Amino acid sequence: MLNNSSIQQYNCFFLRQMKAILHDRNEYMVKNLREMRGSIVGVVGALHVEGMHKLWRAAELECSGRERFLPMI
Repeated sequence: MLNNSSIQQYNCFFLRQMKAILHDRNEYMVKNLREMRGSIVGVVGALHVEGMHKLWRAAELECSGRERFLPMI
């Protein structure tokens, strides 16, 4: 039987893994969206929006070329 400590440890492990997977996926999606040309629409899940927005903004600061706007709907 699991005690509260075991459950908390499992929850912390799960949350760390979920955050790592979300971050990796966000990086992948932002990289690919930024490489596309023309008008595009990207539909992502709610858990990705904040992370992708931060990554997009960071890429804009590093980018010396044409800036692309990422609207938040």
